[in-house]
Amino acid sequence: MNDNEVIEFGMLAFEGYCFSTKGKTHDNKKIPKWEDLPVNIQEAWCVAANVVINEYVSKTLTKIKSMSDALAKETGERHFAGIDISKLIPDELK
Repeated sequence: MNDNEVIEFGMLAFEGYCFSTKGKTHDNKKIPKWEDLPVNIQEAWCVAANVVINEYVSKTLTKIKSMSDALAKETGERHFAGIDISKLIPDELK
């Protein structure tokens, strides 16, 4: 993922937080706009979003490996819909 994507996901997470709190902080103050946040707070949102994305991707790849293993056990092949799903699995999960 490139830096622009990380920033985009950080902003998206921040917007979701603002929506869920109706634009108010824990002490009922108005939440500032993204561009008005200090850089360290923007970076914190980006790091948090990146951690969630990485965890989701890791769990998804683990599920794909499990499916690939089950398919290989059942059919002797790791192809599904013409795709070799074993190629989707990072080496460290094989």
